[in-house]
Amino acid sequence: MVQVRDAGTSPPNLARVSEVAVGIYRTKDMVQISQAELWVDDIRLANMIDDAGVAAALDVRLAAADVAEITFDISRIDDKFRQLGENPRYVTDEVRSFGSIVRLDKLMPDEWGYNMPLIVQHTGTSSDPYYISQTDIRADELPDLRKPGSSFTNVELSLRRVRRGTSLLERAVLNPLSVRARRSTGKDVSSLSDARTSNRQVHADYSSTPRARTIKAVPQFLVDFVDWLPGFLSNSEFARALEAARLRLNPQRIQVTTTLTDNLTERNVFRVPVELETDSLRQPSRRVNHVWRTTASLDLRPFSTFGLRAAYETTRDLHDYGDSTSMGRLLETQRRSLFGTDIGFEKTRSLRTGMDLSPVVSAWLRPRLVILSSFDFSRDPTARYPVRAETDSTGAFLVPEAASNSRIEELGTTVDLARLVQGLVGDSGAIASLVAGILPADISFERERGSNFNELSFAPDLAYQFAFGELNDFRLQHGTLAVSTAEVTTMTATGGSRLPLGGQIRLNYRDGQNTVWFRRSEGQQKNQQTTREWPSMTMSWVYTPRSGIKALVSSVSAQMQYRVEHRQSLRPDFDPLDAPESVDEAVLTEDNRTTIAPTITLVWLGGITTSASYLEITSDRLTSGNTINTDQAEWRGTLGFGFRPPESLIRMRSQIRTNVTFNSSKRAVCLVRAGSDECRSISDSRRHQFTVRLDTGLSEMLRGGANLNYVVNDLRHTSDRLSQFVFSIFLDLNLFAGEIR
Repeated sequence: MVQVRDAGTSPPNLARVSEVAVGIYRTKDMVQISQAELWVDDIRLANMIDDAGVAAALDVRLAAADVAEITFDISRIDDKFRQLGENPRYVTDEVRSFGSIVRLDKLMPDEWGYNMPLIVQHTGTSSDPYYISQTDIRADELPDLRKPGSSFTNVELSLRRVRRGTSLLERAVLNPLSVRARRSTGKDVSSLSDARTSNRQVHADYSSTPRARTIKAVPQFLVDFVDWLPGFLSNSEFARALEAARLRLNPQRIQVTTTLTDNLTERNVFRVPVELETDSLRQPSRRVNHVWRTTASLDLRPFSTFGLRAAYETTRDLHDYGDSTSMGRLLETQRRSLFGTDIGFEKTRSLRTGMDLSPVVSAWLRPRLVILSSFDFSRDPTARYPVRAETDSTGAFLVPEAASNSRIEELGTTVDLARLVQGLVGDSGAIASLVAGILPADISFERERGSNFNELSFAPDLAYQFAFGELNDFRLQHGTLAVSTAEVTTMTATGGSRLPLGGQIRLNYRDGQNTVWFRRSEGQQKNQQTTREWPSMTMSWVYTPRSGIKALVSSVSAQMQYRVEHRQSLRPDFDPLDAPESVDEAVLTEDNRTTIAPTITLVWLGGITTSASYLEITSDRLTSGNTINTDQAEWRGTLGFGFRPPESLIRMRSQIRTNVTFNSSKRAVCLVRAGSDECRSISDSRRHQFTVRLDTGLSEMLRGGANLNYVVNDLRHTSDRLSQFVFSIFLDLNLFAGEIR
């Protein structure tokens, strides 16, 4: 008996069938069937369907010198095509693409110096199913069947000057200016949906980086006065920088961009895959994005050690929301006009400012100051309901608005103690030799403050937009508490020293505090977390023997990392604005983590490499009086070498590279409950792995080798132990057919 679930897509092979019986299988003997029909669509003992299908592709490229280039690609796979071992998909797929670039500037005089390409692109796909999806019904039997497909068409024209101008008008206006216009349409049709989009965009960009125009910044009499001072001042880095200082009169960079976008997307969803007369009566869901976005940025660099930057961006919504709703009427009052043309209402606005100062004080002291600020404003035209300007019902209605700001201040310096001592006592001497190995140290303090407001009942002033003020100015504005306010302070210090015999040590210190206030009905809730990383150091040593063991060991390198981290989270509490600075707060959670990681690598005679490493992480977490202790340890050892087998056994063109690795790790977690000294085990897992890998080049194109892995996983807390032995052989074949021209 032959049983087939879907005879239409996978017909059975009946070449040797001499008898066919068709019946109905009953799941229960007591089932009563009053009337039943059995349909047999097709039973073939000859003339079976053996059409292999057709797949074809055509690529055409036409180049008209340097004026135009046209490409056309089409590929088609019919419904019965399949590769060996595959079943037909019963869907005819077709992909079409067309692209062209026409250099319109080639039709202009060369003296104009413009680049003006016209780009036309079109891609399309279509699918013609033989059967309706997930059925055995032929698609051609249903009229007006909605067939999947998609298309996208893009036309773009840009204009940019590429020839450097000679006049002031060309250098200041024409050279930095570029314009681009684009029109694109697309659609995506599936059996139950139809989406169409249309986009129009005009973009203009002005970006100028003028050549620096400078003058001498310091009067000559002041330079002469500094030269008259004692030698330790007149010959200092500050004096040399003062003499060489130049004042830049023009900006470093000016950029203004404006983009006008008109995008319309419509989408329809259907219940059946067949087109009905009532489909034209359905109202598609529409999404309109008609905006005008403008950005402007200015970079000033008056001195090489001092810079200023400001960036402003605004987006205006040009869409007409009508006057049938309260939101639409409110938005109508926000609209503005420019030269008699409606330019909509402001939807978003952002402001970015920055300042960096790194004065030259001396060769051993390099201070720096960085201040950054940001401001973001948004207006929600799709909100369902407006908000009141006041807390009671007497305030005017407003469109929901939100604003946020942040300010980052960093003050730091680099201190080179070795250069300081050498400048005081000279390059020679015992003291200079003693401090010569001290590496430059860096100390910095960074503070970041930010706040978020929503449903604004006030207009943010300039002080808020530039993020000026104290902490309370971020938490409260015009009697309104911020939804969230954050203050993050970080203190970091790094330093180090060179050690004898090629050694080096680096020390790191980091202390941070993160405080966040969240608005609640009663006020603001304060969440605070402190972190500290100390002691933290990294030691490294690289040694190349010059005698003695040089014949046995060619190099030795070692590294040691030691780090202690401490983190505390304080219990959330309501924090009024007038609270004193020092308030006792209970610790909610406390985390301590210690990491030790030594590593050593030796390169022996003959290219033999050995390395060993150890990693130990000990951590404990205190929460609600309970302590969770976690101990992790990992040992790792590797051996790498190459050898060539005797030619009497096999002739090899290259050495056999061998790597032997052993890895062992464990992780144990236990819990100490409040009021108890016993640490009860929660989990205890061990893992051991031994790996051997051999690989070699068999020819220029063929590389092969073998892998041997033995792994043991031991979960002691569940009494589970699993061991695996894996042996594999691999071949890597690389083929290169060259380039067809």
